Amino acid sequence: KELVKHDIDDRNCVCLTKINRGGGKMQGQIANLKKLFNYSSMHKMKNRLLLSLTTLFLALPVLAATLPEGVNYAINSDGKTLTITKSTFSGDLVIPETVDIDGKEYKVTIIGATAFQNCPGLTSIQLPPSVTMIGRYAFNKCSDLTSVVIPPSVVHIEERAFGYCTALSSIEIPSSVLTIGVTAFEGCSSMVSINVTDNFNFESVDGILFNKAKTVLLCYPAGKAGTDGKYTIPEYVK
Repeated sequence: KELVKHDIDDRNCVCLTKINRGGGKMQGQIANLKKLFNYSSMHKMKNRLLLSLTTLFLALPVLAATLPEGVNYAINSDGKTLTITKSTFSGDLVIPETVDIDGKEYKVTIIGATAFQNCPGLTSIQLPPSVTMIGRYAFNKCSDLTSVVIPPSVVHIEERAFGYCTALSSIEIPSSVLTIGVTAFEGCSSMVSINVTDNFNFESVDGILFNKAKTVLLCYPAGKAGTDGKYTIPEYVK
């Protein structure tokens, strides 16, 4: 037997179309000969395997992290959340949303009063989207702090939370914030703008913080230069 011609059909199957037997010729088409290489089936199997692996990956829990060395905490009364209580951390700090303590996971929800006060080596802080409150004097006198990321979960920013952060030039207030302490940004001599995003309680005009109705001027950034060193209070302020 001698194979004299073959085709590969659009299903990637090898099919015979002509066979010579001895000295005579027998023509014809043999359909659906046993598939030698069915790449379509292999492709489907690969897709099913990838789907299974993806489903397994999505079902895995997010691994909790540990707090960096020098960052202390207290477990809150609900037994499920944490308050950051004290820190001597230096450098750029990213606080994880979920922390593993002795095999149990806790969410970080509060930056406690004076937690980072007098941490001159702290240069930036990124809070997780689980934090709801930044306590009194939390970052007071962090003189090297230049960048703060406040997530859209924070509801309360208390008095002197960022007081005397003399290197901090701007800050973003997210839509979730309901209250800001009167002295939250006191002594921030480099601050030129306090920006508010889609908030129902506060508004910013040219980096100056007002209540939503703009009838109360809440904070004029200490580092912002006015015209000839002066700022004229708008007429809409009561």
